[in-house]
Amino acid sequence: MAAAPQQIWPLVTATIRGPTTVAYGPMLGGILQNPYAPADQGLAVPEVIYVDLTGPCAATQSPTNEPVQPGQLYNLPVGFTGQVSVNAPSLGHRISGIIIQSPPGFVAPSGAWPPSGPTTLQTLIPSYLYKQYDDDDDLQAMFMSFNSFAQLYVTWFATVMLPVIANNPNVNGALLDWVAFGLYGFLRPVLPSNFITLDIGTFNTYALDTLAFNEFDHIGPSQFYSVNDDLFCRILIWHLLKGDGKLFSIRWLKRRIIRFLTGTNGGLGNVDNSYQVSVTFGAGNQVNINLQTVHFISAKAGAIFDASAFDTFAFNELSQVQVYTTPQSPYVQAFKAAVISGVLELPFQFTYVVNIN
Repeated sequence: MAAAPQQIWPLVTATIRGPTTVAYGPMLGGILQNPYAPADQGLAVPEVIYVDLTGPCAATQSPTNEPVQPGQLYNLPVGFTGQVSVNAPSLGHRISGIIIQSPPGFVAPSGAWPPSGPTTLQTLIPSYLYKQYDDDDDLQAMFMSFNSFAQLYVTWFATVMLPVIANNPNVNGALLDWVAFGLYGFLRPVLPSNFITLDIGTFNTYALDTLAFNEFDHIGPSQFYSVNDDLFCRILIWHLLKGDGKLFSIRWLKRRIIRFLTGTNGGLGNVDNSYQVSVTFGAGNQVNINLQTVHFISAKAGAIFDASAFDTFAFNELSQVQVYTTPQSPYVQAFKAAVISGVLELPFQFTYVVNIN
């Protein structure tokens, strides 16, 4: 395997604020410089700095660090794998330098990721009595009881993970409504299950004596979906997920649709492919979203030579196989209702038509 290419990198920081780590190994080498002019050091008068390769550097000379005078260079050792710590008598002292090393790779966080449990502090800092009162048994009992109840609240808030909506069994029902509105400003919507509307007011559109003369009325949908927690979480994730960015494109739209249809309880779903969704553009900025339930159709048998037994199919009869996308989401109709009613965030410059076939 070829060795990783070496590149020149700047220091991690060029300003000293106490014992400051300015470089990490492994490295091929490097150079630190304490500027000569006080203006370059960011100080009124020039001063010395100290470099320590064994641990946090002291602001004065010690057996483990080495002074670097104004204008002097310090060469970092070849093959050094530790941390380079620098300090100076004054905070804000500026230095310069370079490091020669391979491009730093991504370091995965320790432990399981994403975390399966709370990552915040779960232990309360207990309250305590002042020394002059700590011999009172009643006061001690009161403080113990107070700390016990306070710990219950801290534990609940740490483990329930209120901001986490997706696949969080602790946040559901009325609590989900409270979190969605209190943290994110979303109310549980109402989705029409049919899109039949009727405008009445002209002759032959209503029964006589049911409307006043010249009165007009718009009758909207009369049936609505029950927006359960699963559907509500899908709607929330559509709005809250930032992974796709805010730049509208066909890929952006198709991935969001697939995530909505396959992400149970607001999960990320399976966006490996988006064959089930077709997006085309029509006249007048119309966006046609076609949700394909049939992936392809193939001939299985029929009145074709070598395709089946004779006398089992009528002349020109053909048996076909329909291969469906797996699985067809139960929320296809709900998605259509959410788009048409404007519940899902989409660019306002377009009009959207959802076709299910």
